[in-house]
Amino acid sequence: MPEIGGTGVGGPFSFEIRVRFPLVGNGVLEPTVLSGAIATFTDVNTNNVLSLQYEKATLSTQTGTIFVTSSNGRVDLVNAPIFDENPYNIAMIRETVTGSFTLSIIRFESDELMYATSSIVFSGSAGFPP
Repeated sequence: MPEIGGTGVGGPFSFEIRVRFPLVGNGVLEPTVLSGAIATFTDVNTNNVLSLQYEKATLSTQTGTIFVTSSNGRVDLVNAPIFDENPYNIAMIRETVTGSFTLSIIRFESDELMYATSSIVFSGSAGFPP
């Protein structure tokens, strides 16, 4: 399970970012890579790295995988249909009371929820990360 924290033991945190992936034929910004990092965080005390990334099979496909990696593993959202030029909010939440890590994606259009998916992982020990 991903962890990051100032103490090096994986404290609670949340992070949200808005992304928009271009389509082939956009004319302004063409997709050119099949995978990459969206955001990467490093704990300066422990050098632990947490990275939000994406990968897809072809440049023209509108589905792919959004995932978070760390020294403790990987959390995936597979076949996410978000590579369609629409803006999406991606959130990561590490909560130590329940020992959970959540990766979620949502899209709103005119204040209406159009798409939502999430993946949650539990460490098995509330209050303390693995």
